[in-house]
Amino acid sequence: MQKKGKKNSVANTQDSVTGDVPVKPKYAKGRPIPLERCVELVKKGLSHSEIAKILGCTRESVSRRVQGLELGSLKDYQENEHTILAFHRRRILNSITDNDLKRAGLSQKVIGAGVLLDKERLISGKSTANINVSAEMTCEHRAIAEEVIKQIKIKELDKVLNESSSEDTNTYTE
Repeated sequence: MQKKGKKNSVANTQDSVTGDVPVKPKYAKGRPIPLERCVELVKKGLSHSEIAKILGCTRESVSRRVQGLELGSLKDYQENEHTILAFHRRRILNSITDNDLKRAGLSQKVIGAGVLLDKERLISGKSTANINVSAEMTCEHRAIAEEVIKQIKIKELDKVLNESSSEDTNTYTE
Protein backbone atom coordinates (compact mmCIF):
# COMPACT_ATOMS: atom_id res chain seq x y z
CA MET A 1 0.00 0.00 0.00
CA GLN A 2 1.22 3.45 -0.91
CA LYS A 3 1.70 6.23 1.64
CA LYS A 4 -0.34 9.36 1.14
CA GLY A 5 1.51 12.06 -0.81
CA LYS A 6 4.07 9.70 -2.38
CA LYS A 7 3.86 8.92 -6.06
CA ASN A 8 4.38 5.45 -7.44
CA SER A 9 7.87 5.56 -8.96
CA VAL A 10 7.01 2.82 -11.45
CA ALA A 11 3.82 4.32 -12.82
CA ASN A 12 2.90 3.34 -16.35
CA THR A 13 4.61 6.27 -18.02
CA GLN A 14 5.70 5.67 -21.59
CA ASP A 15 9.35 6.40 -22.42
CA SER A 16 9.21 9.06 -25.11
CA VAL A 17 12.57 7.85 -26.42
CA THR A 18 12.07 4.08 -26.57
CA GLY A 19 8.33 3.70 -26.06
CA ASP A 20 8.93 1.35 -23.09
CA VAL A 21 6.29 1.18 -20.37
CA PRO A 22 7.69 -0.27 -17.14
CA VAL A 23 5.20 -2.49 -15.35
CA LYS A 24 7.39 -3.43 -12.41
CA PRO A 25 10.70 -2.20 -11.01
CA LYS A 26 13.51 -3.10 -13.39
CA TYR A 27 16.31 -2.40 -10.96
CA ALA A 28 16.23 -4.20 -7.68
CA LYS A 29 17.86 -2.71 -4.61
CA GLY A 30 21.62 -2.84 -4.93
CA ARG A 31 21.57 -3.29 -8.71
CA PRO A 32 22.87 -0.12 -10.45
CA ILE A 33 20.81 1.55 -13.11
CA PRO A 34 22.66 2.18 -16.40
CA LEU A 35 24.60 5.43 -16.19
CA GLU A 36 24.67 5.88 -19.98
CA ARG A 37 20.87 5.74 -20.14
CA CYS A 38 20.53 8.21 -17.25
CA VAL A 39 22.92 10.65 -18.92
CA GLU A 40 21.09 10.27 -22.24
CA LEU A 41 17.75 11.11 -20.62
CA VAL A 42 19.17 14.00 -18.56
CA LYS A 43 20.66 15.47 -21.76
CA LYS A 44 17.17 15.30 -23.31
CA GLY A 45 15.95 17.56 -20.50
CA LEU A 46 13.97 15.04 -18.44
CA SER A 47 13.72 15.45 -14.67
CA HIS A 48 14.98 12.79 -12.27
CA SER A 49 11.36 11.85 -11.50
CA GLU A 50 10.57 11.37 -15.19
CA ILE A 51 13.73 9.31 -15.69
CA ALA A 52 12.83 7.17 -12.68
CA LYS A 53 9.40 6.42 -14.16
CA ILE A 54 10.94 5.48 -17.51
CA LEU A 55 13.63 3.26 -15.97
CA GLY A 56 11.36 1.74 -13.36
CA CYS A 57 13.31 2.86 -10.33
CA THR A 58 13.09 5.59 -7.72
CA ARG A 59 13.92 9.26 -8.21
CA GLU A 60 16.50 8.93 -5.45
CA SER A 61 18.23 6.12 -7.36
CA VAL A 62 18.51 8.32 -10.44
CA SER A 63 19.77 11.24 -8.35
CA ARG A 64 22.42 9.06 -6.68
CA ARG A 65 23.46 7.58 -10.05
CA VAL A 66 24.10 10.94 -11.71
CA GLN A 67 25.38 12.67 -8.56
CA GLY A 68 28.78 14.22 -9.09
CA LEU A 69 28.55 14.18 -12.86
CA GLU A 70 29.07 17.61 -14.31
CA LEU A 71 26.69 17.10 -17.21
CA GLY A 72 26.71 20.79 -18.07
CA SER A 73 30.45 20.62 -18.73
CA LEU A 74 30.13 17.42 -20.79
CA LYS A 75 29.44 19.43 -23.94
CA ASP A 76 32.45 21.65 -23.22
CA TYR A 77 34.60 18.56 -22.75
CA GLN A 78 33.42 17.01 -26.01
CA GLU A 79 34.12 20.23 -27.90
CA ASN A 80 37.65 20.52 -26.41
CA GLU A 81 38.48 16.83 -25.99
CA HIS A 82 41.50 16.93 -28.32
CA THR A 83 43.07 19.82 -26.36
CA ILE A 84 42.36 18.21 -22.99
CA LEU A 85 43.81 14.86 -24.11
CA ALA A 86 46.87 16.57 -25.63
CA PHE A 87 47.44 18.40 -22.34
CA HIS A 88 47.30 15.18 -20.30
CA ARG A 89 49.42 13.27 -22.85
CA ARG A 90 52.07 15.98 -22.54
CA ARG A 91 51.90 15.84 -18.71
CA ILE A 92 52.38 12.06 -18.81
CA LEU A 93 55.30 12.21 -21.24
CA ASN A 94 56.95 15.04 -19.28
CA SER A 95 56.66 13.01 -16.07
CA ILE A 96 58.74 10.13 -17.49
CA THR A 97 62.26 10.32 -16.14
CA ASP A 98 65.47 8.75 -17.42
CA ASN A 99 65.28 6.41 -14.43
CA ASP A 100 61.76 5.33 -15.50
CA LEU A 101 63.08 4.51 -18.97
CA LYS A 102 66.00 2.52 -17.51
CA ARG A 103 63.63 0.47 -15.33
CA ALA A 104 61.15 -0.23 -18.15
CA GLY A 105 61.28 -3.67 -19.69
CA LEU A 106 62.24 -4.28 -23.29
CA SER A 107 58.66 -4.97 -24.40
CA GLN A 108 57.42 -1.75 -22.73
CA LYS A 109 60.11 0.24 -24.55
CA VAL A 110 59.38 -1.36 -27.93
CA ILE A 111 55.61 -0.94 -27.59
CA GLY A 112 56.02 2.67 -26.42
CA ALA A 113 58.34 3.48 -29.33
CA GLY A 114 55.88 1.91 -31.78
CA VAL A 115 52.92 3.84 -30.40
CA LEU A 116 54.87 7.11 -30.52
CA LEU A 117 55.96 6.40 -34.10
CA ASP A 118 52.37 5.72 -35.15
CA LYS A 119 51.20 8.97 -33.51
CA GLU A 120 54.03 10.94 -35.12
CA ARG A 121 53.13 9.53 -38.57
CA LEU A 122 49.43 10.18 -38.01
CA ILE A 123 50.01 13.79 -36.98
CA SER A 124 52.31 14.40 -39.96
CA GLY A 125 49.70 12.99 -42.36
CA LYS A 126 51.61 9.82 -43.22
CA SER A 127 50.13 6.34 -43.34
CA THR A 128 50.12 4.32 -40.12
CA ALA A 129 49.12 1.09 -41.85
CA ASN A 130 51.52 -1.42 -43.31
CA ILE A 131 50.09 -2.20 -46.71
CA ASN A 132 51.60 -4.56 -49.24
CA VAL A 133 50.71 -2.71 -52.43
CA SER A 134 51.46 -5.60 -54.74
CA ALA A 135 49.12 -7.85 -52.75
CA GLU A 136 46.34 -5.27 -53.18
CA MET A 137 46.73 -5.18 -56.95
CA THR A 138 44.38 -7.18 -59.11
CA CYS A 139 45.65 -9.01 -62.18
CA GLU A 140 44.26 -6.23 -64.35
CA HIS A 141 46.08 -3.55 -62.35
CA ARG A 142 49.29 -5.56 -62.49
CA ALA A 143 49.00 -5.92 -66.30
CA ILE A 144 48.42 -2.17 -66.69
CA ALA A 145 51.41 -1.38 -64.45
CA GLU A 146 53.64 -3.76 -66.43
CA GLU A 147 52.50 -2.17 -69.72
CA VAL A 148 53.25 1.34 -68.41
CA ILE A 149 56.72 0.21 -67.29
CA LYS A 150 57.31 -1.39 -70.69
CA GLN A 151 56.31 1.85 -72.49
CA ILE A 152 58.62 3.89 -70.25
CA LYS A 153 61.52 1.54 -70.98
CA ILE A 154 60.83 1.77 -74.74
CA LYS A 155 60.85 5.58 -74.59
CA GLU A 156 64.08 5.57 -72.58
CA LEU A 157 65.68 3.16 -75.06
CA ASP A 158 64.52 5.30 -78.02
CA LYS A 159 66.00 8.36 -76.34
CA VAL A 160 69.35 6.64 -75.82
CA LEU A 161 69.38 5.34 -79.42
CA ASN A 162 68.52 8.77 -80.79
CA GLU A 163 71.29 10.38 -78.78
CA SER A 164 73.88 7.81 -79.92
CA SER A 165 72.80 8.03 -83.58
CA SER A 166 73.07 11.82 -83.51
CA GLU A 167 76.56 11.48 -82.05
CA ASP A 168 77.48 9.04 -84.86
CA THR A 169 76.10 11.46 -87.46
CA ASN A 170 78.09 14.30 -85.98
CA THR A 171 81.27 12.21 -86.11
CA TYR A 172 80.90 11.45 -89.83
CA THR A 173 80.05 15.00 -90.84
CA GLU A 174 83.08 16.53 -89.21
